Amino acid sequence: MANILKVAVLLLAGSFIPGLSFGQEAKEPLRWTVEAKKKNDTQYELIIHCLVAKGWHIFGAHPGGDGTITPTSISFTKNINANYTGPLKENGKTVAKAVEGVKGNVNVYEGRVDFVQQATITGKGKIFATLTYQAGNEKLSLPKKARDFVFEIQ
Repeated sequence: MANILKVAVLLLAGSFIPGLSFGQEAKEPLRWTVEAKKKNDTQYELIIHCLVAKGWHIFGAHPGGDGTITPTSISFTKNINANYTGPLKENGKTVAKAVEGVKGNVNVYEGRVDFVQQATITGKGKIFATLTYQAGNEKLSLPKKARDFVFEIQ
């Protein structure tokens, strides 16, 4: 009984010490901005800029490895004024690296990457998109996450 009480006290005390907290979440390692870059009257590049914190990476649309990594993808809410052309493009420096628990090298972006979707847009308004991605560092891969974005078309 005394041993159980000691363990309970240690666990309780550990929850108040930040380095020992079992339920502590990782700080978001990615910062996002969006841009609707007008190429001509109807042609746009819808760009999601991602800044990746030092020591972290984000997996691309073609991450490689053994298929267990979630590829980055984008989906758009249906909009009668928009037609999305071609696949999602990635602008950034790809780094091939080994990730613990994954067979084969995976392709990641470190530092910065832009996700670019070409679109034909006729009219002003808002374009809604959801980007699904997975990030990680040398010690862990965060769970798959979906983030919503809004592009303002002027």
